[in-house]
Amino acid sequence: LLLYLLYSELKECGPAVKAGTFRTYLAFWNVVDWVSIISGFILVIVYMVIVLLTGNAVSQLKSISDVERGMAQYTTLMTEQASPDGMIQLAARSNTSAEDQYSGLGIRRLDNSGLRQSYADVFSDLDTVLAIGASYKLLLAVYCLVLTMRFFKSFSSQPRLALVTRTLTTAFVDLAHFLIVFLTIFLTYAVAAVQVFGPQLKAFHDFTSSVFTCFEILMGEFAFE
Repeated sequence: LLLYLLYSELKECGPAVKAGTFRTYLAFWNVVDWVSIISGFILVIVYMVIVLLTGNAVSQLKSISDVERGMAQYTTLMTEQASPDGMIQLAARSNTSAEDQYSGLGIRRLDNSGLRQSYADVFSDLDTVLAIGASYKLLLAVYCLVLTMRFFKSFSSQPRLALVTRTLTTAFVDLAHFLIVFLTIFLTYAVAAVQVFGPQLKAFHDFTSSVFTCFEILMGEFAFE
């Protein structure tokens, strides 16, 4: 789907560049289309990076498991051969599975520099995956907003649905001025709340917390749980 959208936009963009009307082509809705296409490809690339890093971490964990299993087997053989009944115990364990055979055996991982470094690499990769995953979720949220703009573009082709977009376009200037007045009053209340309630209440101890608290007071509490 992204490739089809890219092909469609290139078909429109190419003639505009050749005709010297590229600035005319850069209308608002065309910019929205390009933002959605670029955002989509970025999301695909980030997802592939997450998959590759996760697969690398899983492979490292499997390698570590094999090394630990070998260490456990070596420790078991040395322990059993040193005892009088070692050969009898070893013969008895040969009929059990590997999981049962090495269950309950302890391995001093931190004493082995190779294992310690392997675990450090795994945790480093997992930290990277978690950080990228958080950014990926944020990008998905932004991409949803971009797709909403594309829906508004599609609405413009139907008269009744286009009524919403035309109303918002006509009222944009008035809404912008209202937003300026609203933010001025709202932020003034937030600053005043810091000065009055900040020393006593944690919810107003700094400007950022005061803004969020005032917004919650304005809109009401959201029960996420």
